[in-house]
Amino acid sequence: MIGYWDHFPAGLITCITAIGGLLGVVRSVPLRRALILESDLSFPEGVATAEVLQAGEAHREGGNSSSIKGLVWGGFIASLLKFLQTGLQLFTESFEYWFFAGSTVAGFGGGFSAAVIGGGYIVGFHAVISMLSGGLLSWVVGVLFMGF
Repeated sequence: MIGYWDHFPAGLITCITAIGGLLGVVRSVPLRRALILESDLSFPEGVATAEVLQAGEAHREGGNSSSIKGLVWGGFIASLLKFLQTGLQLFTESFEYWFFAGSTVAGFGGGFSAAVIGGGYIVGFHAVISMLSGGLLSWVVGVLFMGF
């Protein structure tokens, strides 16, 4: 890295990565209950993680299995969608359109991903609209304004 190594020692890199991963898991497991299960989460990633962990814990304790069935069905539908997109190429994952706006080349595009749809479902309509409006504002107004 930056002139320190003149060759790529794959074994050393693998060991460093494995040790780092193990330390991350060992240090984060004790914090799981305090930071995810028993806290009031305000960020979408934390809410999604908490829902998955609570569904797994409820299934393990012999409780309501409808949440775990939802996870399994969601995974099955997402894998089928991905197979139709990339395996059979029945429809594309994304679209793009580019055009000239003054001296700038501008464009827009979008994607269709089961992970993004699931994340949007978890965070709710208001968060999705806020993210969409922020993206549109920054790209449509900001980028086009900088190009003129």
